[in-house]
Amino acid sequence: MGPQPDPSRYAPRPLHRSYRRRGIRRGHHPTGTGRAPDSGPRGRHHRDFRRRVAQRYIVVELSPAFFDDAAHLARANGLRGYDAVQLAAATTLNRQRLARNLSTVTLVSADAELNRAALAEGLLVEDPNRYP
Repeated sequence: MGPQPDPSRYAPRPLHRSYRRRGIRRGHHPTGTGRAPDSGPRGRHHRDFRRRVAQRYIVVELSPAFFDDAAHLARANGLRGYDAVQLAAATTLNRQRLARNLSTVTLVSADAELNRAALAEGLLVEDPNRYP
């Protein structure tokens, strides 16, 4: 047999990382400049981007509860993993939109199984294969 892979390379990694920078001290900037990450013009652009994202988009957090929902949807609808994650994101977004009195999410997918599951979960579905 060939060399065995290093098992530490395959250790579980966190599924969710927060993009908010809190408590970063001077001197620990990734570029090694010693500047705070949000200083200067680049920092202003990042702050503006985060503000615009918060104003215009509903962000779906990838938390353990989110992946529990995906696992439940996979079992309930016989979906593959990636399809279940996609459906979990769409249903989470749909709940958040309905709570804000916005319209129902439309899932665009060419996967017939995923489309059936999305319809069962109350989402609207558009299949691009229906449009030549």
